[in-house]
Amino acid sequence: MSNKKPKNGVTNRMILGDFGYPWLLPVIWSEANQQWVAATIQMQECDGKNDPYFENEWFDDEELIKWVEFPN
Repeated sequence: MSNKKPKNGVTNRMILGDFGYPWLLPVIWSEANQQWVAATIQMQECDGKNDPYFENEWFDDEELIKWVEFPN
């Protein structure tokens, strides 16, 4: 994991970022919003069954603690 800010050079590809969750999040830099956008897993109940789905979460650059390259 790197403590260095990845904006220089990795803004055009996905990385795994540590934003304080118990797990890493897949994120990519949004030039339009000047924030990291992450795919976060959500869960709801539908007809008595778990129904997982993805939702976007936005983070400021200062919120990124550490990061690692996304595996190929």
